[in-house]
Amino acid sequence: MLRNNSFAGVALKEDITSEATLWVATIVLKFCTNTFLALCSVVSNIVNIIVFCRMGLDGSLTQNFLGLSIADCLYGCIWLILSIGLIIDHFGLWRSALNFQAFFKLGSAICSIPFFASVICTTVIAVVRCCSVAMPFHVKTIVTPRRQAAATIVFISITVAFSSYVYSCFRLDWQNNPRNNSSFISIGQCENFSMRIRILDYYRSVLIYTSLTIVSVCLCILIVTLRRSANFKKITSSTDAKMRRELQVIKTVTLVSAIFVLCNLPVLCMALLRQMLSGFISNNYMGRTFEILFIFHNVITLVNSSVNIFVFYFSSSNYRRTFKELFHSMY
Repeated sequence: MLRNNSFAGVALKEDITSEATLWVATIVLKFCTNTFLALCSVVSNIVNIIVFCRMGLDGSLTQNFLGLSIADCLYGCIWLILSIGLIIDHFGLWRSALNFQAFFKLGSAICSIPFFASVICTTVIAVVRCCSVAMPFHVKTIVTPRRQAAATIVFISITVAFSSYVYSCFRLDWQNNPRNNSSFISIGQCENFSMRIRILDYYRSVLIYTSLTIVSVCLCILIVTLRRSANFKKITSSTDAKMRRELQVIKTVTLVSAIFVLCNLPVLCMALLRQMLSGFISNNYMGRTFEILFIFHNVITLVNSSVNIFVFYFSSSNYRRTFKELFHSMY
């Protein structure tokens, strides 16, 4: 039965997305684009991990970029597996005792952990570089690599605890298929699952909103710093190597932060819609619209996890040199 709902003074009685639109989005984005981007994410971040390890992990920034690359690589790996599973299930070739819907729900739940880890790593990177600009003489003693690692681990642990609390509501059940007299494993939910998933949405919204706010502020500071440095170089014609390296680092962090902000704004909007619209879930009357936005959310998060290799390559001479040495040694 369709339920009335309202948002911004508009009565919503039925889904605004047609079945045909959902079908096209599923084929083009869910099957083709997601699979391609997930593969790109895995390959590019494996390259990033190798390059950063070869560069050495003495600097805190390299360690943070390595952590970001690991989180993005795990996110891409999980989505690559899920995308391949979606294609196999679509053509009726799924032959596992674990029901595909159960498989997809478990994968999506696990996928949220490296996603949150990537958000936290990006925030730490932006804050550390912003602190080095604002207080360059104190950042090494205040924001030490050990403290950065501790802060990252603490926030990721809190995220894992929240996710574990929500998804512990899942239970695996054996069910019989009377058509072919076979058994399969499905996922059941406890009675208060809706309440738990709402708690996770609140946490997701707070984490992403806070991270976006912090990264946006840091982004503004870094952009102002870049502009001042560019004007200073024009006036003084400075060619100091240390200054050039610092500008390259600021440029890299600025681009990573800007891509993060652009790619995660829709994620925040989707989480807010789920809080304000009771029908904005996959099994309710706005299910098709939810599915479209969820597919788009997956696309842009995979884009975010895939493009950092280009940022590192074109904005960091040290990364570019190590990257070329890596492939020259292979061929």
